Amino acid sequence: MCNKEKIYNKGGDILKKLLVFVITNVIAINFIGCCKTVDLNIKNFKNQISELKVYGKEESSEIIKILTSCGNNKDLSIDNAIKKNMIVIKNGKMVGNKNLWDNFNKNIKNKKEDSVIIVQYTAQEDAILIYLSYNKDKFFMIKDESRDRHREVRDKNYYEYDFKYMRIFEENNNIYAYLLDDNNITLDELNYSLISEDISQWVHYGFIFHINK
Repeated sequence: MCNKEKIYNKGGDILKKLLVFVITNVIAINFIGCCKTVDLNIKNFKNQISELKVYGKEESSEIIKILTSCGNNKDLSIDNAIKKNMIVIKNGKMVGNKNLWDNFNKNIKNKKEDSVIIVQYTAQEDAILIYLSYNKDKFFMIKDESRDRHREVRDKNYYEYDFKYMRIFEENNNIYAYLLDDNNITLDELNYSLISEDISQWVHYGFIFHINK
């Protein structure tokens, strides 16, 4: 009887160890699989942005689909936005993928179509996205404010802009990027129109960003 008990106990110990081994490996495999899925999703999204199509006003619904697919505020942290090939602006500084902005400007000068996505952050860390394209000597922009929890107009998420020119103004240590229909507008005229009560002095514009040098 004693030998049988020893054999039974030994068999039970082996069974327990085997069970622990199986459970541990299942957890490990699931964890690794989860991590691979996350990395794959980031990689796929990064490829999508790097191959971003040049859309115009007629394809605004396609642009909105792309902007919606970018995720929520947590998905659009600075690190994630940089990995997704977005131009990142934070606290008045272009902190990520400045080379993409430089390349966009270069393509404009060479009359080559191009598009970029810019992400900026509110004081509450909410992401505001901008899709900006240059195609057939025209600029098209959609501003996505759907993630801004403190936006003034609650029932509107997207704003569309269609202009002939993009102007970069420099004043002191500031750089301003605007879309305009008049290529001869000065920064002083633009600033005056923003505060003027005279409708005839108002300038139609699309504001892209403001950064410090």
